[in-house]
Amino acid sequence: VNVLLGVGMCAGGLISEVDRLQRIQASREASQLVEGYTGHLRDAQASVHADKVLIMAEIESSEKDVDDAVQVLLDSGMSTSTLRSATSRAGKLVHAGYVNRSVVVLGWMNCVWFPLSHITTVMDIRNWAIELEACSDSWRQ
Repeated sequence: VNVLLGVGMCAGGLISEVDRLQRIQASREASQLVEGYTGHLRDAQASVHADKVLIMAEIESSEKDVDDAVQVLLDSGMSTSTLRSATSRAGKLVHAGYVNRSVVVLGWMNCVWFPLSHITTVMDIRNWAIELEACSDSWRQ
């Protein structure tokens, strides 16, 4: 059981490092996304002007919704209709789209290790009681 605890802690540590590296990469990507971004899609640059004209014509009636969706993406790391709805009610939900996998591993490990630890402790106590009773019976005879 203690081996399970050790393996789980090592796995949690390794996955924690993966989480840290992914956060660094996400931070780099976010800084690249906001470079030159004014908060309005209308101000965006395009390498092909005709593409920008087509895109702007497509979103013309929902430009504010698109601006809001992009802002949620930049703040939260993802943009879904549910997340946009929550953001409109609660405000910015910074990093809502990021998952710490190490917390999942460590939580799962606790859900497995504690019950197993309890079971083995109870079994050890039971075996000790049986041995103690056997010793006391042989002492009496």
